[in-house]
Amino acid sequence: MASTKWGSALKKAAAESRAQELTSGINLAGLDTATPELCLKLIRQPSVQNFTALKNFLSRCQQTWMIQFLEIEGLNVILEVLEILCDRGISSVIDAFIQLECVNCVKAIMNSSAGINYIINHRESSRMLVKAFDSGSVMVKKQVVELLSAVSVYSDEGYDMVLDSLQTFKEEYQEKSRFSAIVDELREAEVISYQVAVLALINCLIIAAADFDQRIMIRNEFISLGLLDVLTKLR
Repeated sequence: MASTKWGSALKKAAAESRAQELTSGINLAGLDTATPELCLKLIRQPSVQNFTALKNFLSRCQQTWMIQFLEIEGLNVILEVLEILCDRGISSVIDAFIQLECVNCVKAIMNSSAGINYIINHRESSRMLVKAFDSGSVMVKKQVVELLSAVSVYSDEGYDMVLDSLQTFKEEYQEKSRFSAIVDELREAEVISYQVAVLALINCLIIAAADFDQRIMIRNEFISLGLLDVLTKLR
């Protein structure tokens, strides 16, 4: 029964995507090559086709193309679209798919050395990424958590960037602690794979700390938020 419902949802999403394609004119999916400027122009009108095609572009593009895309603030445009979509909420399956493909584009960028170094050196980008915790899609949030884990162990600068982003999230959303959102996500998570991803992020934030004293401090900060009680209930 569940598979039938999901199949119906996929058909509905495909129909909505085709309708968007017909009304938005040219789209990335029909292009074999595209300039960074054209990609940037088209993703300002979000559709599953455009973001899926952009993800494929980013996964196979030359380093020079990636650098040009980053120089015209392509990553920030993707994150701006993601923030708008998260604020708007998920009213249909297509909304969830577009959000997910936005995050997949970010992942494709960060899979390149130019991309991950860019986001580490441009903290506003990482602060925008963390805002996707506000998404109504577990799949989107899982991808964000995994990206944060990867960056936090990539380098000391990446680790500091993740802490900075979580601190900014705390201040903007008036959270009790910079780790409140993480513990809350773990507490409320119902999907096991998402629980595992959040636990992995917590482990990364503890073990990737610069020294023993900082590791103890980070661990105690998580414990003060009730992490041990949450872990007990997950068993």
